[in-house]
Formats: sequence, structure tokens, C-alpha cells
Amino acid sequence: MKMMIALLIAGFLLLGSSFYFGNRYFDGKVVDKPYVEASLYDQKKKIVNDCSLSLEILNIEKVEDKYKICFTINGEIKRPFPIERVEIFRPAGGEIIRPEVNIKNRACTVNVPLNKGYYILKVLLKMQQVVELEKTLYIK
Repeated sequence: MKMMIALLIAGFLLLGSSFYFGNRYFDGKVVDKPYVEASLYDQKKKIVNDCSLSLEILNIEKVEDKYKICFTINGEIKRPFPIERVEIFRPAGGEIIRPEVNIKNRACTVNVPLNKGYYILKVLLKMQQVVELEKTLYIK
């Protein structure tokens, strides 16, 4: 009887911990072919690591009713700034802003109307395939 109660308690603890960690670390993303998606993710991550790519925000300043965000892409880029597009969005979701990018002397600038709070700046670069660089920014 004691052995049965111990096994029952151990089973509930195992089940409870599985639910806890599953809910905590599941990002909500479900894909049709997870192996293919994971392989593509690994390939893109390898390109980012091999080229030492990183996104650096140089300056954020308010100009009238918009914010001027200056950033640069560091790393080994063979051709000048193969930017496919830039997106700015809130981490919790909502609308995605795709501003026009101005490039001058390896510094990129975008002008966007933003409210106060956290945003994610995502730059999509066309290398061997399209890779993403992200940086969090805070508008005061």
C-alpha cells in the first residue's frame, strides 16, 4: 500500500512538472514539418555566426511626431547592405511597421511614428538565404 501511494505521488509530480515546463517554455508556434523548419533555422543561424552578423542601434531621437532610429549592421558583409526589409513591432504582437530605410556610410536610418514602450527592430538580410537580425528598443 505504501509503495502504491509513493508511485502515485511520484506520477503526479512527474505529470505536474511536465505541465509546468511545457506551459512555461512552449512559444505557441506549431509548424507542419518541424524537422525542415529546424534545419532552415540552423542554416540561418550558421550564416549569422559565420559572418559575425549583429545589429547595433546607434541613436534614437524624436523628430516632431516621429522617431528617427539609426542603426548599423556589423559583421562580414561581402556586398553593401543586402537589406531586404525592416520591420518594427511590439513583442506582444499587434501591427508591424515596415518603414523605408535610408543608408548612408554604413548607417541605416528609419523614421517611424511610435508610442512609448518596448519594440523589436527586425532587419531581414538577403545573404545565401534571408536571415533575420533582431534588437529590442525602448521608446521613452
